[in-house]
Amino acid sequence: MKICAIRNASSKTLNASMYLAIAAVAFGISPSVKAQSSLVAAPWLVGVSVGGVTPESLRSLSTGGYARAFVGIPLRPQAYIDASVFTTKQPGKNNTPDEKTLGLGLDLHLESLGNRAKYVFLAGGGYSHSERGAGSLGAPYINIGYGIDVNITERLSLRPEVRGIARFSDQFIANRGVTYDAAFSLGLVHGFGAVPKAATRRSTAYVPPPVPPAATKNAPPPVAGFYEAAPSEEAPVSAPRVETASQARAFTGGACPRAPAGAAIDAQGCLVVQKLTVSRATFFGAEGSRLTAGSDAVLEAIAAGMFYNPSVSAVITVHTDSLGYAEDNLSLTETMAEDIRAELIARGVASDRIEAIGRGESRPVANEDTDAGIEKNRRVEIDLKAR
Repeated sequence: MKICAIRNASSKTLNASMYLAIAAVAFGISPSVKAQSSLVAAPWLVGVSVGGVTPESLRSLSTGGYARAFVGIPLRPQAYIDASVFTTKQPGKNNTPDEKTLGLGLDLHLESLGNRAKYVFLAGGGYSHSERGAGSLGAPYINIGYGIDVNITERLSLRPEVRGIARFSDQFIANRGVTYDAAFSLGLVHGFGAVPKAATRRSTAYVPPPVPPAATKNAPPPVAGFYEAAPSEEAPVSAPRVETASQARAFTGGACPRAPAGAAIDAQGCLVVQKLTVSRATFFGAEGSRLTAGSDAVLEAIAAGMFYNPSVSAVITVHTDSLGYAEDNLSLTETMAEDIRAELIARGVASDRIEAIGRGESRPVANEDTDAGIEKNRRVEIDLKAR
């Protein structure tokens, strides 16, 4: 009866662990992953480690060798499923046979944020096959582990790790349905693959919005979407000089377009000195490769505000989440920032009044455990300031 109860408890524990693993996979594959085009766009991992394994004293075995290799499949930032294989060899005590084990399994692998080191939590299970003397035994197992990834280079890290391994069979220790081993190891983890670089910007022609007539006493109502007040009744500001190919795109005067929600404006409805934070999705598509038509309204409002305020300059800073490698994310945001700068120049803003900066993933403002946090980190900051 006691053995049956232990077996039933072990079976329930294993089933629960399997359900948790399935739930983790379902939770991990989220819209944030799909927004990056495919899993191929995220970094994959491969790792190897060697160390030792210490068995329970009741098993008449000494501490032996342990080795593991794995491939990490990304689910979302800081979350992976590791497909792994491990082997152990433990010498027998008192002239008892040695034990050799080969195991295959899946682990849920969670990482913390960090530039130089990341804490790693691992939990999962699988199936193992052991041989001791003339006998052999197959048994399911679960394990839980903890480690620290210390960066050596951008894509290579050193990982010290400890694991507890529980195998379910009463043949390892008589009259008990589970046995426990402790493994400790040191290994190398290497990332491969890369996030997509920014592609060529959109080539569709820009069609400027209609400019309402100058405000007069008997002037008709302004066109919808513009402010009623004229920008200024003082001496008119001369239109900027732009290249012929960009002339149709340049803002050359008229009422200021409607400002983005929450932006500070003057009496004429034009943007003034301030710092705006806009979602990256306003400027770029899901693949993060090109400016979208939705960016026109924001860029036109910025160009108009700078047109009527020659003393204002702009610093365009693009940030992203930590999905992918830091070096690729930095390159991606630098390209995005330059794209936005080029669009403002095309609207007549002098090039020396605009600075473009890509920060990559280096300055997060939110935890990326949720999709909302990831989206907050994908942002464009527009700092309009006095020169």
